[in-house]
Amino acid sequence: MVPISRRESEILDCVYKLGKPTAKEVMREFKDDLSYSTIRTLLKNLVDKGWLDREEKGLKYIYLPKIDRATAAKKDLKRVISTYYSNSLVMAVNSFLDLNKDDFSDAELQQLEKLVKNKRKEINKK
Repeated sequence: MVPISRRESEILDCVYKLGKPTAKEVMREFKDDLSYSTIRTLLKNLVDKGWLDREEKGLKYIYLPKIDRATAAKKDLKRVISTYYSNSLVMAVNSFLDLNKDDFSDAELQQLEKLVKNKRKEINKK
């Protein structure tokens, strides 16, 4: 799948939130931040890049995600790690932990440790 821009990612998130929106419904979510023609262009880009499908409904198109939200989030996160952290998962996680250092409970940190242990076991089995 072709990578998408930050703005396209925002549009895609809006499509997930709304279900099967038209361009006008997406535009309403962005208030006056983006013009109708810009919204239509971004939606067309997402169709062309393989992230969305569109179906005719009367005189309008409705837009539908081609992949589930969790898969899209993983792809977008991969792009962020590549773009901002030189593909370093360690740098990305460290930034996340620093950013939210006061927001983690002990239970959440233990859960993160457990996830790392389980991933290490999974890797060692290969």
